[in-house]
Amino acid sequence: MAQGENGLTLLSFQWGAKLEDAQMAVAIGDEEAQNFTNHTWPFKLPEGSIGHWNSITVLEDGSILALTSTNGYSEKGKTEVWMIKGHLEKK
Repeated sequence: MAQGENGLTLLSFQWGAKLEDAQMAVAIGDEEAQNFTNHTWPFKLPEGSIGHWNSITVLEDGSILALTSTNGYSEKGKTEVWMIKGHLEKK
């Protein structure tokens, strides 16, 4: 869990019907870390891939780093750690 400069709370968690299908999801909550909505999936993983042991943080410049362990981008199907950097966008 991390809190952005605007006070909104980011919650990272694994989403999937079973562990073999789980991948990183992020929900946005209010300033008091409640009322989470707007579920997103930061990593566009191919079907059948996993995304486990996720983490999220907000950097000093306000950008957001998300990390996941996934086999979704490996040419040999091995699990690797991947990172993506982004920011909150208002819908």
